[in-house]
Amino acid sequence: MHTVAILGAGDLGGALARTLASGDAVSRIVLIDNARNVAVGKALDIGQTGPIESYDTAVEGTDDIHEVSGADLVVLADRYDAELSVDEALALADRVARMAPAAPLVLAGARHHTLMTLAIQELKLPTRRLIGSAPVAAAAAARALMAPALDASPVDIAIPILGLPPAWVVAWDRACSAGAPVDMPPHAAARVERGLAASWPPGPYSLASAAAAVIRAALTGSRRRFCCFQATPFGSVHPVVFAAPVTLGPSGIVTVAVPELTPRQRVALESTVLART
Repeated sequence: MHTVAILGAGDLGGALARTLASGDAVSRIVLIDNARNVAVGKALDIGQTGPIESYDTAVEGTDDIHEVSGADLVVLADRYDAELSVDEALALADRVARMAPAAPLVLAGARHHTLMTLAIQELKLPTRRLIGSAPVAAAAAARALMAPALDASPVDIAIPILGLPPAWVVAWDRACSAGAPVDMPPHAAARVERGLAASWPPGPYSLASAAAAVIRAALTGSRRRFCCFQATPFGSVHPVVFAAPVTLGPSGIVTVAVPELTPRQRVALESTVLART
């Protein structure tokens, strides 16, 4: 089994540790935060819930950043006592990259795509090691918004989400429900797109569930595709960060599969992504 280190015992970090532990997908979770008592307390609470809910994941809390050195995967979440500045987060990513040189780094926050861009440009980190999990939550929101119009369960709906928030590009031609293509009327599609933009950013539970799904897929080498922030050349010779469907493995991103888009969708994606490079 695997060890996952979560940097930050805030609302997102705590929710992620709880979600990941309850799935028994990893053998050990280390929750790391400068507020040591908080990290230890949350880890203890999650661990003591295991016998009730029948999971056996070992959860530890600490303030020792060096614990990431033995992790198979590292997650940047949120600090308990204060939000990390961009410079602090970048310095932390640099330390993690050096202490765990083979571990993928999952950026779980809603705004971490900007940090990903800096990590690539300034730290020169390999693009395959950096995974932004928040778009999985956006795709889930789109499915929930679509479900009433289709009289379907969100679980049965699949739809790719691309670009950058809140101006997501929804690949409607690739949408399906229970395996059947979806034909959303223009007014209904527009309503979903407005609701999707308005619902950003997601809350900590949604972001935690998104990160947990990405972590499980990466550690198991799942063939499922998830819409994640990633960095590939797009409209230019240098990698740019935007959400697209990816497959994941123990070393990070394995493949990026940008779906065929309509001309309007392509223009929308290019204008959104390239305007922020």
